[in-house]
Amino acid sequence: MLEKKEQLKRILQELQESTSNLEQICDLFQDNLDYFNENDRNRINEFNKIFDLKVQKIDEKIKSFVRFVEKSFALIEEEKLQEVVNKMCSNIPESDKWTTRQKINYIKKIFRQIYKKNPEPEKAFPLTYNFEWCLPSSIEICGEKRNISFWDEALYQVVNVVCGDNKSLLINFISQDKSNKSMFSLTPSTYERPLEIINGIYIESKSTCDMLKACCKLLDIYGVSYDNVHIYLSHLSK
Repeated sequence: MLEKKEQLKRILQELQESTSNLEQICDLFQDNLDYFNENDRNRINEFNKIFDLKVQKIDEKIKSFVRFVEKSFALIEEEKLQEVVNKMCSNIPESDKWTTRQKINYIKKIFRQIYKKNPEPEKAFPLTYNFEWCLPSSIEICGEKRNISFWDEALYQVVNVVCGDNKSLLINFISQDKSNKSMFSLTPSTYERPLEIINGIYIESKSTCDMLKACCKLLDIYGVSYDNVHIYLSHLSK
């Protein structure tokens, strides 16, 4: 989820900045010492030398750890992309012999045959518009505009803004929903292609329509007007 990616970035940034807080230790050490006293001044200078070396080592270890996490995360994203590419080409004869670049070029060719660039990128569309065979560029929720590239990202943004950390209304809706196939579920096996939108809550995500219906239902549940949400498109179907 996008939220998890942002949390990871925030944690890594805070980790990298953490050594700057260690300077408070120097202040505490020097509070009871007199720099104009020769003995105290020698103690302060000696402490600072040792302190700087220790901080440098800690800083190097943190940076090494951050690089490792970022590299690992990038590999996971690359594996997911590879999986999507292979799946999109799985029904094409002999595609198993293609290189990744050949597969991507084929997908781009199909993309160009289906989509055209939106001539009105600043035009706002209501959430209830028929977005089949369209690709979004951004979503505006309650006056705040955020860049997106796919429809699951639109859903995540609605979840983040509308629901936040308050899952209670949604869980209450699920518990009272007696329909044959609930739009939201606590069990991923309920759906053919489950998508986790909040920790432990899933929807069906086989189509654009599934995700946009979930957006609308979330707005209904949390009492937010559809007029507060607008979609901007990057590409349209030909």
